Amino acid sequence: MGSSMHEDYIMRQIRAAVRLLLHAIGFRVAGDLEAARQEMGNAYRELLGSDALLFSSMDSKTGAALLARPEKMTVMADLFHEEAEILRTAKKGDPEAMDRRALEYALEAFMTAPESEENAARIKRLAERVKAETLDARYRETMEDFNKTN
Repeated sequence: MGSSMHEDYIMRQIRAAVRLLLHAIGFRVAGDLEAARQEMGNAYRELLGSDALLFSSMDSKTGAALLARPEKMTVMADLFHEEAEILRTAKKGDPEAMDRRALEYALEAFMTAPESEENAARIKRLAERVKAETLDARYRETMEDFNKTN
């Protein structure tokens, strides 16, 4: 696959995953948590393909390395954050852990592309929900760097 064809394919993946994420948000807001979870699964599969199941048990640094692109890392951050919102709405699970994963992926994207204002806003929103002491040292240091420049 040529470079521009590969780029087009990746952007289609990202757009499709974001579209499914938006559907999931709509279902959650409407109170249909089962449909929201199902759309989240579809969004993960769209973004990650056959590797979707691997990412749930993989640390964020390794997952980000496999995603390789900051655009995919930020979509992954958004997916984890929506998982947290679904858990909050259902009053189940550990939404804080999902928000921590979301912040980790957003910080991984920051390390790759620090100039993204959209991601800077994402990091600020997520940092309000995550206790800094729960972050791994790598991410605490990155948050310090982020806070110096933003």
